[in-house]
Amino acid sequence: MVDGKVCSALCKTSSMTCPICNATISKMNDIASARSRHIDNESLQFGLSVLQAYIRCFKCLLHIAYRLELKVWKVTKENKEPFERKKRTVQAEFKNKMGLSVDIPKSGFGTTNDGYMARRFFANPTLFSEITG
Repeated sequence: MVDGKVCSALCKTSSMTCPICNATISKMNDIASARSRHIDNESLQFGLSVLQAYIRCFKCLLHIAYRLELKVWKVTKENKEPFERKKRTVQAEFKNKMGLSVDIPKSGFGTTNDGYMARRFFANPTLFSEITG
């Protein structure tokens, strides 16, 4: 089993597209086109990484929590302050209640969201839902 970057390299696709169906981020929410997309069966031989699924799901749920009060996905100038306020509140709650520093940029690469954090997150869904609202 390989991670997403290795799978993209082996399938000769961009890391910004799905190696299985070649959908870009902007096409992921288009349900009508999702039903008709061609699936590259050869890319399935590399498997789907459970760890990567945990990390991506954790990150997605975290970002939804930041936007719950806004009820929009795209953060604009008008709603940036409430978004940042909610993000800081959620991050502080994770730090206080679980001892986790979530979604903090690391110098040189990515964020603090890793497999360890995702496993801790999914191990206690009740506490997570309390923190994120």
